[in-house]
Amino acid sequence: MQNEVSIPEAIQLSGLSKATFYRKFLTSGKLSTKEKSNGKKFVDLAELLRVIPEVGTSRLETKPREEMDGKNYHFIQELNSKIAVLSIELKGQQEQNQILKDQIVDLKEQLRKAEDREAYLQRIVEQQHPPEQKKIGWWGRFVGRKD
Repeated sequence: MQNEVSIPEAIQLSGLSKATFYRKFLTSGKLSTKEKSNGKKFVDLAELLRVIPEVGTSRLETKPREEMDGKNYHFIQELNSKIAVLSIELKGQQEQNQILKDQIVDLKEQLRKAEDREAYLQRIVEQQHPPEQKKIGWWGRFVGRKD
């Protein structure tokens, strides 16, 4: 499985002109190149997909199979299928994340209501049972103690 493409292949995959590709990505340093032992430069396909995401989706799907090298075609198709699967998984995780956030909000609201209810019931109990006063014996009442 080949995970590198030559500069001309990268330009073809990007759908940009040679001058635009060099100016926007190579000269500016957004896309790095490596050199093989024979002196030819190449671009890592993963980096190309990171810098130009469209390469992995719509632009590749419109190119005829005959224009692409067999190895590159299968590798790119495999990457496209992995991207599709990961996109679906990401959407599912985002939905699950939103469900959990909603549950947290609901639980906080339930906790607030329970705390309010507890405070309300505590006030009722305190009103029904005022603090006990010390009992004064018959002699204390007789002499008029107020303890």
